[in-house]
Parts: sequence; structure tokens; C-alpha cells
Amino acid sequence: MIPCICIDDTNKPNNIPNSLWVRKGNEYHITWIKHHKAQGIQGVELKELKLNEDCLPFNSYALKRFAIRKDDMDMFMELLAVCSGEKINLDKILTDVEIDK
Repeated sequence: MIPCICIDDTNKPNNIPNSLWVRKGNEYHITWIKHHKAQGIQGVELKELKLNEDCLPFNSYALKRFAIRKDDMDMFMELLAVCSGEKINLDKILTDVEIDK
């Protein structure tokens, strides 16, 4: 599991109840990472919140809603490789995420 902090809890879809929605500033733990080809984004599953059938078509939270600590990036990349079945280039992932330089 990879610790992360929610940095964006805006634009909650109507079919996701408040009880299953992320809150800005709260810490969560990423358990799985997936790529949504139709939407062209990375999604994550969280230990603390489990989206169910009532939330469809949503089955994960957009990765761009979360910040990952620099110290946890190696673990994140390892989990990403396991989830995707391939070694991933960090640049490919960062196209989804805004980075302060």
C-alpha cells in the first residue's frame, strides 16, 4: 500500500455517495492502480474507501486527485509495474498529474 494525500475532492460524480468520496487533506492508501483507456486517465483503488456497483461506471478514483510523497515514489512505481504487468516510464504517468516545479 502506498500512502497518499487527497489534494482534490472537487467534482464528485452524483452516483458516488458522500460516504465513499475522498476528502481534501485526508491520507489514504493506494492498493491498486489501473489505466482507464476510454477516459485516458490513471485510476487508483484505496484501502479506506471501496466503490461498489452503485457507483458505476466509476470503479476507482482519478490518480490526479492525490499527492504521493517523494519518499514513496519507488514503492509507487513498483506497484504500478505489478498492476500494469510492465515496467512504466515515470514520464508516462506524469502526463496525468500537475507538478509544481
